[in-house]
Amino acid sequence: MENYRYLSASNYFKIKYGKSFQRLPIDAGFFCPGRCIYCSASGSLSPVQASLLSNIIAKENLYNFRYNIGERKNLIKLQVDEYFKRNQNILRFYENGLKRKKLLYIYFQAFTNTYDKTENLAEIYDYALSLADFDGIFLGTRPDCLLDDVVNLLFKYSKKYDIWIELGLQTIHDRTLNYINRMHDKKSFQIAVEKLQKNNIKVIAHVILGLLDETAEENIETIKFISNLSINGVKFHNLYIMKNTEILKYYERGIQKVLSYEDYIDRLSQCIKYLKSDIAIFRLFSDFEPGTIAPVWDINKTLLIKKFEKNLEQLNINQGMI
Repeated sequence: MENYRYLSASNYFKIKYGKSFQRLPIDAGFFCPGRCIYCSASGSLSPVQASLLSNIIAKENLYNFRYNIGERKNLIKLQVDEYFKRNQNILRFYENGLKRKKLLYIYFQAFTNTYDKTENLAEIYDYALSLADFDGIFLGTRPDCLLDDVVNLLFKYSKKYDIWIELGLQTIHDRTLNYINRMHDKKSFQIAVEKLQKNNIKVIAHVILGLLDETAEENIETIKFISNLSINGVKFHNLYIMKNTEILKYYERGIQKVLSYEDYIDRLSQCIKYLKSDIAIFRLFSDFEPGTIAPVWDINKTLLIKKFEKNLEQLNINQGMI
């Protein structure tokens, strides 16, 4: 943590691996057992990748790809090919047989990427990993979709690849978990984390600040909880409201409010105090998707990060100081 007020994922990788990392995010055709009330149609896929995916689906006429393994493989390959096409510097390293300056990970990002039969999971994972010389896997899922046979499968991959599981928590408060339709509780998250850790699999927790009527103190309670679990990473999200989502009706009725960026930065800064110093921060701010109704922040992400870092400096806040 020397010279850093917080441990960014970039700095974590440089310290631990001696190089930076890059992820190739894909939608591999998975579903979810239930939908959170804030979730968009793209299932947490990044706005840029969601746009790319929609172009591919329209072009290849693969609207029903989720129902067929063969079509899912085809779509994965199209996404990987498009990624390398847009990132020629990485492709050039492969062509020349040179050692990459960055670690490269396949990132199963959209929806719940362990919600399938184990044999289907293995077939999809194996195929995606065969498309490039990947160093590891990032995989987004839920605590209630990590059965023992799935964890055993992930452990097998961990013998060859660096495995990171992005695990949705959002909050430890049951009233809020029920409100957002998470379909699991705090204990389920803890059990899932412990199961993964026993199998040499790293965990990134997702946390949303601004849900329902949660106070800054309740947000801090969530951070204390994940710090005590000794997870490896965290992604912070500011809540935003999109059209065609269940949460919109609660926003329109005044039940769900949204934070200004000033309030969010203040809450985030306070949370950083209680976040264990060796937990890597993979995200500080959400990427607003097309169709976002609120909040309206007339400021770009680069400037938001600068304001956040200035706030830490002014308040003399360091990660894990409490």
